[in-house]
Amino acid sequence: AGTDSILRRLREAVPGLVLRTTFICGFPGETDEEHEELVRRARDLGFARGGAFAYSQEDGTVAASMEEQIDENLKQDRRDELSA
Repeated sequence: AGTDSILRRLREAVPGLVLRTTFICGFPGETDEEHEELVRRARDLGFARGGAFAYSQEDGTVAASMEEQIDENLKQDRRDELSA
């Protein structure tokens, strides 16, 4: 079952259910299209509260050494868009 189906069943089974989530924006290699899909899905899924933060490199991690790092300003812009 997809996310939409799971959330629909949860909302039907648990009256007053409150769902919250947090997103990472600007993970290395994230494309404009992927970000737009994330924004659309986050809004469509109707979370009661959602947080977003910009990815930050952490020394020693695989992601920190990935070549497709996202510009810092773009990460902040994506975070702001998702938080709006």
